[in-house]
Amino acid sequence: MIRGRINAQGEPFVRLVVHGARKRRIEAILDTGFTGHLCLARRHRRWMDLRPVGDVETELADGSRTMQPAYLGQITFVGGTRQVFVTLTASRDSLIGTALLLDKQVHLDFRRGHVKVA
Repeated sequence: MIRGRINAQGEPFVRLVVHGARKRRIEAILDTGFTGHLCLARRHRRWMDLRPVGDVETELADGSRTMQPAYLGQITFVGGTRQVFVTLTASRDSLIGTALLLDKQVHLDFRRGHVKVA
């Protein structure tokens, strides 16, 4: 199980470990509107060993569609290490999508600002 926090804007954050030359912990938002694995903020790219696997079509929040390069990388999340598909974003925030949550239980307590993923 991992614990996280809900910030003042109501965004649920948890930590995960990205693998590369060194393992590094980063915070990411649990985004149930994102169906992929991990959308990594470009500023974290240098810490993660990513292999290009082609392009994927992505639907943005406004309904528009775009093609983005996709990568294969390795993370540790909720006690397990696994390979995931990664896209990159110019946003400051990284996103954890529902593909990483399918076999998990997520508990969000907005009143207390707590997040649990098991």
